[in-house]
Amino acid sequence: MAEVADKAAKATKPAEAHGAAEAKPEVAKKRAVVLDPQRKQGAEYVRNDWVVNAEQGTEVDDVLAPGYWSHVAGSLSAYDRIEVRIDTGEYLLELLVKQCGRNWAQVALLHHHDLIGEVKTGEAVDSDFEAVWKGPHLKWCVLRKSDDQLLEQKLGTRGAADAWIISYERTILDR
Repeated sequence: MAEVADKAAKATKPAEAHGAAEAKPEVAKKRAVVLDPQRKQGAEYVRNDWVVNAEQGTEVDDVLAPGYWSHVAGSLSAYDRIEVRIDTGEYLLELLVKQCGRNWAQVALLHHHDLIGEVKTGEAVDSDFEAVWKGPHLKWCVLRKSDDQLLEQKLGTRGAADAWIISYERTILDR
């Protein structure tokens, strides 16, 4: 045994004496990763994009709850995208369906766009009524200020809501 140790010591001494570097094992080069053409498809073919107009009073946490999607979960698939718009115009959410079942869907929040301040409401001068934007479903509405009652809804433009207020006020004054 002593002879084996002496041979190993003598084998390393000449390399150290000559200043030669120790032989390093060859590092295997990583192969280049290339995309298989069969793994690329059009987004329209592999996923759906949905738009949801959430009712007034719906909170972000409500939309993220799996039970919120119970009535529409059957039409969803993993990796579908959902854009949630709140009727009041407060926010817009971009979601990704992570998993779904027959009556539930787990979604991930990709983006939360806070729209407060971007949607403006207006009032007619010295009026008991107000033209208010209520989102893409109700659109422009006429609101009675005294009791916050919607008198007219789904008007296409702010001008149409203002014209409705003027016409309504004339009708009231003629009585």
